[in-house]
Amino acid sequence: MEPTDPIFTTPTGKPYRVGEGVSSLETEHKETTAIITRVDEDDVWYTLPSVPEQDAVSIDRTVFERYLDTGYFAVVEPTEPVKEVEASKTLPGVPYEVGDKVYLDDTAFEITNIGLFDVQLRDPTLAYPIFRSESKERLMQQLHQDERNQFIFDREEPKVTHTTETVAPTCPAISPTC
Repeated sequence: MEPTDPIFTTPTGKPYRVGEGVSSLETEHKETTAIITRVDEDDVWYTLPSVPEQDAVSIDRTVFERYLDTGYFAVVEPTEPVKEVEASKTLPGVPYEVGDKVYLDDTAFEITNIGLFDVQLRDPTLAYPIFRSESKERLMQQLHQDERNQFIFDREEPKVTHTTETVAPTCPAISPTC
């Protein structure tokens, strides 16, 4: 990385540039580091050091910057090793976890999946599983509306631990669509 490389910033002011590493904690709890190779008006292009034969792939620049702003991506030194994270039912930055029983609109729901932007819920009283999906922002607002959800906000933030074992990514890209 040359000191003259332009610095790009996200809407909240987080800087990134060509040549830097970007870390992503995938749903299988494996942290993958990608190297930014090019930034254009619409896309951010990157490679995965763990897959050297793969050509650079792109991610929509708006999505990439949103991931940086929300903490799903983080700028790191490109020489950091790929790490495996101890399996957990929680994701950093969210107080709820898969299996939690929460109350929305005076109805009990079980959290069945936590995605990048949404949370999937199921009403366990129904004979056939009908799922409900809420954005993380909307779910947080709704959780505050029922005092039975207070346990979620009272629990401590889970500690994410790392090992030094190098792992190959299960996905050819850091994009959540793979």
